[in-house]
Amino acid sequence: MVKTGIVVFAHGSSVASANEAVRSVAARMAEAGGFELVETAFLELARPDLNEAVGRLRARGAGRIVVVPYFLTLGIHLQRDLPVRIEELRRRLTTRMNLEAALTPEMIAIAQRVRPDDVCFVPERRAELTTEGGLDVAANLERVAHACRALGEKGIRVSLFIDPDPRQVEAAKRAGLSRKVIIRKLAHPVTLVHRPWAKRRRICDAAVAAALIELWKLFDCPCGQPPAPLLRE
Repeated sequence: MVKTGIVVFAHGSSVASANEAVRSVAARMAEAGGFELVETAFLELARPDLNEAVGRLRARGAGRIVVVPYFLTLGIHLQRDLPVRIEELRRRLTTRMNLEAALTPEMIAIAQRVRPDDVCFVPERRAELTTEGGLDVAANLERVAHACRALGEKGIRVSLFIDPDPRQVEAAKRAGLSRKVIIRKLAHPVTLVHRPWAKRRRICDAAVAAALIELWKLFDCPCGQPPAPLLRE
């Protein structure tokens, strides 16, 4: 299974205690979420920088890296400096880059500039949310379709974080995704039932396993975690 590393990326300060506060937040996030591979990185005035932090995670076995910007607002550093760092990182990567982004003109422009392999649009504002928490494509169809076209013209595959709602799925199709992948937010947790009496080792009910396999074929393993180790009989 591919290991995921997380970089908490902050501005950096000449005041050591401010940088320690960022490291403390990253440590608490790692503990609360059970994340094994977490590093901090700073734009300036402190080390490590983004490239160094990514290198550390790769050395620790991370095959997928998520960068979490830790800034107060979408200011000049996020709009100008972060894309530059991502472009530098893009040139160094030997694996695929996936950018998780809000459905805003600024993020669309950054994606067009950086050209990651994949972009996943997620909700940012309350008006973009469904009651379950996924992106409300049906209510924002024109904006979603424009984003899909804009990124598709750059050869970027697009996916959407939506609820398992037929209305949202149909709207996603109408938006003209450049790939057939839709990341769906499950409304209810699925309990995997152990069947010790089975002749062959199974860790979940056969019907659940079959459904998960079909879903993951649609997902195209976007999270880099194929289900085979979990569903292998």
